[in-house]
Amino acid sequence: MNAVKLSWKNIKYRPWRSGLAVLLMASGLSIVIVLVLTQSQIDEKFKNNLAEIDLVVGAKGSPLQLVLSSVYHIDNPTGNIHEDSCEFIKNHPFVANTIPVCIGDNFRTYRIVGTTEEYLKMYEADFESGAVWNKPMQIVVGANVYEKYPNKLKVGKRITGGHGIGNDLLEEHNHAHDGTPYEIVGVLKPTGKVLDNMLLCDYRSTWIVHSGHDSGASFDLKTKNEVDESNQALQTFSNPDSAAIRVDTVPAENTDDAHNAHAGHDHSEHNHGHHDHNEPVINVDSILKTIPNSKREITALLVKYKNMRAQMFIPNAVNKNSSLIAADPDIERDRMLKLVDSGIQTANLMGYFVLIISAISVFIALFSSLKDRGYEIALIRVQGASRLKVFTMILGEGLMLSLLGYIFAILISHVGMWVVSGILESNYHYEFNPWAFSITEVYLL
Repeated sequence: MNAVKLSWKNIKYRPWRSGLAVLLMASGLSIVIVLVLTQSQIDEKFKNNLAEIDLVVGAKGSPLQLVLSSVYHIDNPTGNIHEDSCEFIKNHPFVANTIPVCIGDNFRTYRIVGTTEEYLKMYEADFESGAVWNKPMQIVVGANVYEKYPNKLKVGKRITGGHGIGNDLLEEHNHAHDGTPYEIVGVLKPTGKVLDNMLLCDYRSTWIVHSGHDSGASFDLKTKNEVDESNQALQTFSNPDSAAIRVDTVPAENTDDAHNAHAGHDHSEHNHGHHDHNEPVINVDSILKTIPNSKREITALLVKYKNMRAQMFIPNAVNKNSSLIAADPDIERDRMLKLVDSGIQTANLMGYFVLIISAISVFIALFSSLKDRGYEIALIRVQGASRLKVFTMILGEGLMLSLLGYIFAILISHVGMWVVSGILESNYHYEFNPWAFSITEVYLL
């Protein structure tokens, strides 16, 4: 009998001892693999989503929170700023480009982000169908959002946004802006970036949507009671002459649902594509004229420098303004990664500690088996086996236990990543690839 078969039979003969050694080995390796995969994907996500943004300008508060909310879209904004307060940044000779970002609404917990076409170009977005908006109240849908609601988010259909952002929104919040529906004009191809998990529109759309809530167009996050009051105010906001908005009925999320609600309606005589039956008539220009400059707010301004000299002057100039703060996304990203890395390194040490304990346990198991198997080894020697064959058999047993532990560790770690990625996608709309492999996994073998 060859050494490999003997080693395997010895493992099966002592299942509890062998199983414990495999379990310890798999536990240590799986902890290390999960942490390595998590760290690599976090680094990749943060690098890809940063794009070409050199500076983020927003309301006073935490610069890290400003970057997380306006660049990575995984936190609440620090507040809103007046568009006029950013004019000196837009006109600065060291600034190549600026992109406004307006955050505050959602569609079924997916963020509706008001911005400009430059935002799509910055992330090199391409269209699966349709095209970019050419006026306010038109909206473009990210790939993952469309994948989740393909029937409701087809090009040509209309949807309404809800007030607020976050994973704890109630379903009823998604109908806070029933009087101002968006028309879907495009669906993006998957980019692997933050665009996949949002809906994008002209940033002036946010002013229009909130114009009926109060005397201006502020879109600060509100409580449920404030949302209900805003809904009631919006339904009564009507002026046929200067008429920003006329609300005849509250439309469904898409025109097909709205039309099917009317029993006996002859659909053959109506073209659904025009959306002109029992829907709000929105005069974009009229609404924008009614919004004073003091109420034209944005959440943040993304800045691209012309040259690196701007880095010495613009942040200081912005921070001198009492209502604004400038955050360098590279600095804030590195600061957050250092915080994350410290936790990952601590967990890594625990993983390696378990790994060392498992290696020791395998050694002890093999050593104790030598004492228990003295008669067996003597019998093998009598049958003509050399010392080398006996040594190879014992060594093979240890290698088999380690290999089994490694295989189970790979399975456990990737299944664990699959569970974690589902939680992250549900809570933060951030995707992790649970089946991505790292070269470190090969090194651990």
